[in-house]
Amino acid sequence: MKRIKVHYYHFVVPKAAPPIADVLKALEQQDLKQREKLCGFQTIRLDEISERNLADGSVNWLLKFSKFRDDNWPGVTAAGQPAKDLELEDGEILSEETVAIYSTKNDRLVIQYNHYGVRASKIREYLNLGIAEPAKQYSLSPILTNEALEKYQKKQIVTSIDACIEGISEADLAVMQGTGLEGALRKSIENKATKFQFKFSVDARVKKNKVERGWVATIVDAITNRAGDNDSLQVTAKENEEDTAELIDLLESRKFTEFNADQVDRTLGRRYDSNQLFGILDQCLKQWT
Repeated sequence: MKRIKVHYYHFVVPKAAPPIADVLKALEQQDLKQREKLCGFQTIRLDEISERNLADGSVNWLLKFSKFRDDNWPGVTAAGQPAKDLELEDGEILSEETVAIYSTKNDRLVIQYNHYGVRASKIREYLNLGIAEPAKQYSLSPILTNEALEKYQKKQIVTSIDACIEGISEADLAVMQGTGLEGALRKSIENKATKFQFKFSVDARVKKNKVERGWVATIVDAITNRAGDNDSLQVTAKENEEDTAELIDLLESRKFTEFNADQVDRTLGRRYDSNQLFGILDQCLKQWT
């Protein structure tokens, strides 16, 4: 059975940041060509923007993003026949769609997960393109399950941190500001690296050894706010010096909901009906406690 997965995020708006409504309304005034933005090596476009005013005074922004796919297309086949090229008209390319709803009530964001579509980290990057100062940029913090958060908050002695961020671009320099890793990250980007991976650890057998907790917190906040779907973040920690260190996989504990994809109608081109996808996301927002 095919499933549709929905991920949950807190949309973080710094005090000095422009109101997100202003950014979305400005994008709404642009034609589709103007909305095509280069995020790293990917061309992203905000195809649809819709504002829904709710009875409690809050607003839901319905957003549909597309990522252009101009190479390595799938083939076309039938039972008992070899695959052949997918033929499009001149100037046409494939487009992978992702829908999302941002709610001004508690600054919540729900995103349909599409493996080939626009990921949360690229949505963040897209919305920040017109904001030059890192301190004014938005971030997305994935909602973690209570179990993972409780373990991390309870175990104050950290002995190692093992992390990886994928699909790196210059936008990540602002995200990682204050971690002390900016120089290495910049060099990686300049040399066309697509992944940035690092690990720090102390000898946990020596009771007093630990990684400075404030530094760990800065790194954890940066990577979780980056909201990369393929990122990884593992912290090994213990409650006290006598305790045994435990591995906590923070990003594996992200909150999500799954739905049966058979419940969603398809267009003639076998795309998901976007109105029904928005209905699923709206349901997730209403049931989010």
